[in-house]
Amino acid sequence: MVPPSPLHRHQSSLEGVIDFSMEPPLGIDQRSVAKDKFNRIINHYDTNDPSNCSSYNRSKLIRCTYQYALSEQSRDNLLRAFFQAMTLSVDNDEEDINFDELRPNFFGFAEYLLDYFFFPLKASGRKTPQPTPTYHSVVREVQGVAHGFVETPARVSALRGACLLRDRFRCVVSRKFDLHEAENRFAHDNDSARDNDENLLEGEPLDCLEDSAREAALAVLNMFDHGVVNLIEGTDIDRPRNALTLTHQLHVLFSDFKVFFEPVQDEQQLHTYHVKSFLHPFTSRNLGLPVIRTFYLTDTRTIDPPSPRLLAVHRAIAHILHLSAAGEYIDRLLRDMDEKGIQADGSTDPNTMFDTEHPVYPVLQRIGQEITQKVKPKAIVVFSAHWEAGPRDIQVNTALMNDLIYEFVLASLILGRCSPEIASHVIELLGNAGIKAEGVKRGLDHGVYVGFSVAFHPEKNPLNIPIVQVSQYNSPDVDQHYRLGQAVQALREENILIIGAGMSVHNLRDLRFMYNSTKPLPYVKSFDEALKPAMEASPSERQARLAEVAKRPDAHQAHPHFDHLMPAYITAGAAGEDVGKQLWTYHETSMGWAMYRFGDVPA
Repeated sequence: MVPPSPLHRHQSSLEGVIDFSMEPPLGIDQRSVAKDKFNRIINHYDTNDPSNCSSYNRSKLIRCTYQYALSEQSRDNLLRAFFQAMTLSVDNDEEDINFDELRPNFFGFAEYLLDYFFFPLKASGRKTPQPTPTYHSVVREVQGVAHGFVETPARVSALRGACLLRDRFRCVVSRKFDLHEAENRFAHDNDSARDNDENLLEGEPLDCLEDSAREAALAVLNMFDHGVVNLIEGTDIDRPRNALTLTHQLHVLFSDFKVFFEPVQDEQQLHTYHVKSFLHPFTSRNLGLPVIRTFYLTDTRTIDPPSPRLLAVHRAIAHILHLSAAGEYIDRLLRDMDEKGIQADGSTDPNTMFDTEHPVYPVLQRIGQEITQKVKPKAIVVFSAHWEAGPRDIQVNTALMNDLIYEFVLASLILGRCSPEIASHVIELLGNAGIKAEGVKRGLDHGVYVGFSVAFHPEKNPLNIPIVQVSQYNSPDVDQHYRLGQAVQALREENILIIGAGMSVHNLRDLRFMYNSTKPLPYVKSFDEALKPAMEASPSERQARLAEVAKRPDAHQAHPHFDHLMPAYITAGAAGEDVGKQLWTYHETSMGWAMYRFGDVPA
């Protein structure tokens, strides 16, 4: 198994249902217990988890979101949502808390707030403003009005491009299946159409996921001041109370939550504000800030002044972004996207995939030399973690030239040609096994490109044979993928090498929280060690042993989505009577790098 690099930053989402909806206020005793418990959890990660602050302070983001909610009822709603996400009781002060087990949920809650609210707000505020800048421009796109949530700037769209596939075409909050994807599957499979977990789609709740994302963003916005969303929904959005007249420069800074309005605490000075900023003092002074301003009112009072409630929400968001460093973190992401563009794998730094100091680098080079100098295949058929076709369909690349799908900067390393003839042969073998397969002109993705570019450097160890990439199923069924490997086993008798490009452990969600640490998480070692005896089992036991590995409690920690695990099952299925042997493994962060070979290599 030739693994791709783990250092790709993908989006993550909270895997659970969060409900910010209105409920009766907490009782006095309930609230007291909930606040103490909330603070105890926050304080633990604030003081005992260095990765909490690796890119922005997640515990402070959650704490500040609670502190800056503008009413007791809103804070109660946040507490309920928080403990629901933690799967803890809101008012049981004797409940045992396992902080190691709680960690993914805690960090996931912060990521939920960032991904579905703070990031879209910051990103949408960077659009070219309208001729008359308005306050609600920064929330307009979050709520789906006018341009719509899915038509935010290209950098936002690119960053979220893999979300539908990652989330299995389901809303992370409501779990409704995407209406458009359902239509495609019904058109293809009629009443037999199934979701990614092989459940029949007929009878499943469907919806447009963009609307669900809109609802998630509005729910968080509403949390700051319950009912505030009513001020900016529907026809109310274009009322004067939602608008400010600003210069272009100040509009940009206001939309970016760098400038905010703080009311003067004087009942005699209604609609009067301190205009402050989180800018460098020099920049702030250059703009004439801080300054006190009173909004103009018409003589007839028929035109509303800017809404104090909306300005208060804006001010709260500005403080949360500043105090947690989430604003700076989002700025860095947006800056990287503008300067470098978004890589299709979710990373803004493709050079990390070619770190020659990483322990895997010489191992891949050694395996590559073994293949070119000893095995000497006439072609390679490769199954990558990054290509999933349908739940019961397989696709095979038939493009003559293996251009890259993804525009990485090291274009000189583009790998050579495909073989339409071998691709057709693969399709034939799959058809003979009862597997529906079709040829498509696709090119190579980075799941192949990353490992192959290290193993088969075009100058040091060129691979002058065809490479045919084959998809895996878009399905978590490990036996289905094992049988896929069995279907192409005959290729090995024709001196065609079969490679699976995945990883033994691959959890990008947890990797996001470990930028300052390489220490492997417990499940990395436990799952990697459980996989080894199954991969090395006798051919008669191998399939059953591998099926049991996928049922382990730590399997979904090691692989939240099984796409990076399936190449191991495919190659094991293709091994026939050959026994597997682990060549190397390495544990770091939330990744496992085990590599296996089936069959002997000529001396």
